[in-house]
Amino acid sequence: WNFGSGGRLDCNRLASPAVDNLELSLAIDRLFEGMADLMRLSALSILAVFCTASSFRSPAPMDSLRPMLTSEWLGKKEGAVSEMQDMFHPSRSPASLRGTVPGTILSEVNEVPSLTPAPYSAVEAFSLDTANHGAITVDGGKDASYIFAFYEPGDQCNKLWFDSSLEMAFSALPEKAHLVFATTSADGGQEVEKLQALCEEAEGYDLVQDRLHFVTEPLPAECDISQFPDCPVDEELGGLGVLMQAVASWGRIESSMLAEWTVDGATHSGVIHGREGDQWVTSIHDFVVKNGGPSTMELTSWGGDACGDSKPQNDVKGKIVMIERGTCSFFHKVSRASAEGAGAVLITSTEGQKLESMGCDEPDACKDAALEIPAVMIGFTATKTLKDALTAGADGMSVTLGSHLRRERLVGVDHRGQLREVGQISTDAGREQLGWHFVATEAQGYAYEIALEERLEEEGKVVLVVLDGAAQDGSAEAPFFTGKGLTGIASLPSQEEMWEYNSLEISLSLACPGTADKTCGEWDYPVSLKLCRPGDAGSDEAAAAAAA
Repeated sequence: WNFGSGGRLDCNRLASPAVDNLELSLAIDRLFEGMADLMRLSALSILAVFCTASSFRSPAPMDSLRPMLTSEWLGKKEGAVSEMQDMFHPSRSPASLRGTVPGTILSEVNEVPSLTPAPYSAVEAFSLDTANHGAITVDGGKDASYIFAFYEPGDQCNKLWFDSSLEMAFSALPEKAHLVFATTSADGGQEVEKLQALCEEAEGYDLVQDRLHFVTEPLPAECDISQFPDCPVDEELGGLGVLMQAVASWGRIESSMLAEWTVDGATHSGVIHGREGDQWVTSIHDFVVKNGGPSTMELTSWGGDACGDSKPQNDVKGKIVMIERGTCSFFHKVSRASAEGAGAVLITSTEGQKLESMGCDEPDACKDAALEIPAVMIGFTATKTLKDALTAGADGMSVTLGSHLRRERLVGVDHRGQLREVGQISTDAGREQLGWHFVATEAQGYAYEIALEERLEEEGKVVLVVLDGAAQDGSAEAPFFTGKGLTGIASLPSQEEMWEYNSLEISLSLACPGTADKTCGEWDYPVSLKLCRPGDAGSDEAAAAAAA
């Protein structure tokens, strides 16, 4: 793994039993050398995941690596733990970072983001008009669960709807699960019709057609961005109103930049994609809210990198100014632009440069400068397009900064008639075909819960509670992977009694600091199950616990 100028970390080499903690420690120090604090923390998480989960072949190096990674390294870096907590505090972290931090940090600061309505809220039965089955009643219970898929224009949604394998979904869909395809967009009904035609042609449709429902009339999920995430509920719609409130409130705010210009009488426009600065500058969304709506400003160029005491070659006051990358910090560039009265900053890229996080570090006054203008890094393609237009003498070249609500596209109503998050389905390269299959496995989860509840009601069983509502250690001294984790010891019946049973089932449920999946970290959490016999390490501890 190569991390910039910090050097190369060879996970396979470090997996060797011959590598001691000293070499390991030196490797980590070399890795973090010259990196900004934010990148150090991100690299720490990446290192812990990839070097323990992906590369290590035996448990011994993992045992020695784990304490070194955090307790030793963070111990060397004065203030690293407090910086980590401050950086990832929910009230200050940008939405793009919140999901990447283990829930132990979120719970440790005692401020867990909440959703309205909360997941697991009850949804009253409601009627819905469908194109293929007429009016149906959506009533979650043991005989039915529902997953709603809402179409909204966009590449990710198109990939899920039209590139994923319907056949895989049909074969995986449990018997009592229903899929409802709907839209919140005024022109989304034709996309629902298009998907319906694809479903009817797909193999296995005849086996599930009575549980597929297509709603072509748009369903209301209105919410002004100034209200988000506390979007209103239309109480007159009953259960449907609660469902659509979740569709709006569980979504996210996305920033947008639209460039428009005229060359030789021809009007051109294009969406600009980029990466906003982290925390130390005003976000586009906050800028839009502060100004009461989208802001359109003239585009101009600084004419250089804005480093040192350089002055802009063009008037930048009240305009969006393009500034070149390199030579000095992002903070310096944006500060210079702000001092000259610029309305916003686009940090441009040259060919081969990739978008990166625009962090801020000492000695820059990152937290005290109160920079109130947005700053966005744009890629080479966008840079070239905009610069070429300016060079060609484009008339009225402007950029509009805006933000909009991206509604939740997948919401479930489970076998208890409760709202459930489904989450974001990956449509990345290599997974395009699996989108609808992943949706079907969500329904399998509901089916498993039903079956588990029924088995727990059966007679002639023994239920051993190993852990019940236990929380992971989230103290400041044990962030990330250094905590002891959760350990539960279960004492099985005697050997004579065990002969009376023919199966052993382990039921495990992992929850987040709050009721919402959005409060979970994105990392995997390993779980080990050990069966202790007399003489094994740990058996004495288990016996003592049983006696107590």
